[in-house]
Amino acid sequence: MKNINTCHLSRYDPLCMFRFNLIDPHFLPHVGCDVEFSLPHGECLVFVGENGVGKSTLAEKIHDHFESTSVFIPQPPLHHFYDRKLSVFKEILLSHHQQTLDADKFSQLWKQFGMNEKEDRPLQGLSGGENQALKLVVGLSTMKSLLILDEPTLNLDAVRKDYLKNFIVSSMKTGKSFIIIEHDLPWLPTGHSVIQLAQKDKMLVKESQWTT
Repeated sequence: MKNINTCHLSRYDPLCMFRFNLIDPHFLPHVGCDVEFSLPHGECLVFVGENGVGKSTLAEKIHDHFESTSVFIPQPPLHHFYDRKLSVFKEILLSHHQQTLDADKFSQLWKQFGMNEKEDRPLQGLSGGENQALKLVVGLSTMKSLLILDEPTLNLDAVRKDYLKNFIVSSMKTGKSFIIIEHDLPWLPTGHSVIQLAQKDKMLVKESQWTT
């Protein structure tokens, strides 16, 4: 298993890209994997496929391979500090992650996604959409060049979907790359590549690929 970031120039150079190749007969207990792709910096790649096909596991593997340059925002809600108020959670993040978190971007997203209006509430009191928004604020604020999002619009309302879409568009212009697992494709910005994943002969493979 290999991860190769072939960029030797500026990350804004269109020839710079992430390359990923995974051949693993034990990818899942009952399914192997043979998936390869290239993702230029500043572009977006979307994985689609049936539930349970292995998309989330693949996303975790990609994050493991590009751990130093990527952040993974998974499906499960945040469980840390559930008994703390959102304001305390915010203070802990900003004080303990100064080297990895963009404070200005965090503050912007915090307000944009409406977290500033919930600061007196404990994390355990957040709704599904609010917890999803909180995960996005934290993950999107990290200073990483590859952002991996597993069904990021789960429980999000239309307004927050638009905020997420606009963030992705503006971030790609600065050279950030995105890998997104999604079933709801219409909200995504145009110009992204889509890989249809499927299980064939007990292997997870690329069934097809196209560009919107």
